[in-house]
Amino acid sequence: MQSRGHPFWQSVRYGALAGAVAVAVNLALLQWSGAFGLPPGDDSLLELLLRILHPAPVAWDQPPLARFSPSAWAGLFHVAIGLGMAVFYAVFLEPRLRRAFTPLTSGLFYALGVWLVNTWVILPALGLGIAGENVIPVAGMVYFAFAHSAFFVVLALLYAKLAGR
Repeated sequence: MQSRGHPFWQSVRYGALAGAVAVAVNLALLQWSGAFGLPPGDDSLLELLLRILHPAPVAWDQPPLARFSPSAWAGLFHVAIGLGMAVFYAVFLEPRLRRAFTPLTSGLFYALGVWLVNTWVILPALGLGIAGENVIPVAGMVYFAFAHSAFFVVLALLYAKLAGR
């Protein structure tokens, strides 16, 4: 699906498109976690950022935040972060990784890097333990690792297809 235009903007465009699909897959998998008796996948990064930037409880029921529910704000944040990570992959990581790795392997490496930060930094900082061990069973950790990895694999495979790689 090669098109004319500056390569940077092509990467941004293809990254955003692949990222939108990958975010949709990831959000669907997170929503389905309840079917397996797991707590719904949430946005730990959003919670951590709110604790750091706004230590007082967020008044979700006050304007202007009251226009949307807290879960809608979390969803918007999830989409924005997903699209940002997708464009970062397309512009910075993929050009370097494609020299040595297939799109599948590149997606798995990206997934592993982000999963390690989430597992060892973000979740423990929230008091949830390593990989969320304080609040979810091992089966939940495995499921959420799968849902997390699906985002990166879908992103890498679809981006490669769109970019003609």
